Amino acid sequence: MSESKTTADIAKQLGGKKCIKRAYSLLGPAPKNLFGPKATTMPCYNEDGQELDAAHPTEEYDVNHGDKKLKWCGDPENVLIVKKIDAETVQPFIKCASWLVQEKNLNVFAEMPVFDEDSIKNDKSFASVFKKLQVYTHTTPIDLIICLGGDGTLLYAASLFQHSMPPVVPFHMGSLGFMTSHQFETMEDTLTNVLTGQASLMLRSRLRCIVSTA
Repeated sequence: MSESKTTADIAKQLGGKKCIKRAYSLLGPAPKNLFGPKATTMPCYNEDGQELDAAHPTEEYDVNHGDKKLKWCGDPENVLIVKKIDAETVQPFIKCASWLVQEKNLNVFAEMPVFDEDSIKNDKSFASVFKKLQVYTHTTPIDLIICLGGDGTLLYAASLFQHSMPPVVPFHMGSLGFMTSHQFETMEDTLTNVLTGQASLMLRSRLRCIVSTA
């Protein structure tokens, strides 16, 4: 039985050229390993501090499948909050949006139905932040998604991005929570770790199908 070839063995066959050890992501095998505009699992800088192109890396990248760390190739700017439309998620949405805008100086987006919720638009203590919120459209370059709800809310958020899916931080507030692992009580610590690239990624596969008629 022949042993599996290492990256170095393959490089020798290619005349000494460097090659990339392939990883796996929601988008398929690396070298392209981006999640939204700025999130990646690839190193963004080499040992000399030079910026690398995460979409087309030239350095060998040794993947540890048990420890996929989120990295940012550029500071995250645009955050989409997807919430379940009910009374339970109103105050968490207000707290999360206020923290992102006032403490982190980020651009916060939400879908139009959120702007129509009376408990949100009529909250006087939230008025100054509410004016800074922006309506999400499919052309908005989103760096990070925050879900407030259950598994259904998370799956809905995934359906909004048919191609490159930004990283998602789901907070459990629904009846089912198999995929929503974070508790809102630790929201600030959780998001701080994510925004500073100190969080691990759990990669999930998505099926894409095309329906056509004969």
